[in-house]
Amino acid sequence: MRAALGVAVFLGRRPFLLGHEASLLEELFAGGGFILVLLVYVFTSVGTIGDD
Repeated sequence: MRAALGVAVFLGRRPFLLGHEASLLEELFAGGGFILVLLVYVFTSVGTIGDD
Protein backbone atom coordinates (compact mmCIF):
# COMPACT_ATOMS: atom_id res chain seq x y z
CA MET A 1 0.00 0.00 0.00
CA ARG A 2 2.74 2.46 0.95
CA ALA A 3 4.72 1.59 -2.17
CA ALA A 4 1.70 2.38 -4.35
CA LEU A 5 1.27 5.72 -2.58
CA GLY A 6 4.95 6.50 -3.11
CA VAL A 7 4.64 5.76 -6.82
CA ALA A 8 1.52 7.93 -7.06
CA VAL A 9 3.30 10.87 -5.43
CA PHE A 10 6.31 10.41 -7.71
CA LEU A 11 4.09 10.37 -10.81
CA GLY A 12 2.38 13.53 -9.61
CA ARG A 13 5.73 15.25 -9.04
CA ARG A 14 7.30 14.01 -12.26
CA PRO A 15 6.73 17.24 -14.26
CA PHE A 16 8.41 19.27 -11.51
CA LEU A 17 11.34 16.85 -11.37
CA LEU A 18 11.81 17.01 -15.14
CA GLY A 19 11.58 20.81 -15.22
CA HIS A 20 8.29 20.97 -17.14
CA GLU A 21 5.29 23.10 -16.37
CA ALA A 22 2.64 21.00 -14.64
CA SER A 23 -1.02 21.24 -15.50
CA LEU A 24 -3.58 22.04 -12.82
CA LEU A 25 -4.66 18.40 -12.69
CA GLU A 26 -1.07 17.24 -12.14
CA GLU A 27 -0.58 19.82 -9.39
CA LEU A 28 -3.76 18.71 -7.65
CA PHE A 29 -2.75 15.05 -8.02
CA ALA A 30 0.69 15.72 -6.53
CA GLY A 31 -0.68 17.78 -3.64
CA GLY A 32 -3.44 15.28 -2.92
CA GLY A 33 -0.96 12.43 -3.03
CA PHE A 34 1.29 14.18 -0.54
CA ILE A 35 -1.62 14.79 1.85
CA LEU A 36 -2.79 11.19 1.46
CA VAL A 37 0.66 9.79 2.27
CA LEU A 38 0.92 12.11 5.26
CA LEU A 39 -2.47 11.00 6.59
CA VAL A 40 -1.65 7.31 6.11
CA TYR A 41 1.58 7.68 8.08
CA VAL A 42 -0.12 9.69 10.83
CA PHE A 43 -3.02 7.26 11.29
CA THR A 44 -0.83 4.14 11.15
CA SER A 45 1.50 5.72 13.71
CA VAL A 46 -1.36 6.78 16.00
CA GLY A 47 -2.75 3.26 15.83
CA THR A 48 0.45 1.88 17.36
CA ILE A 49 0.48 4.24 20.36
CA GLY A 50 -0.12 2.28 23.52
CA ASP A 51 0.76 -1.11 21.99
CA ASP A 52 3.36 -2.36 24.44
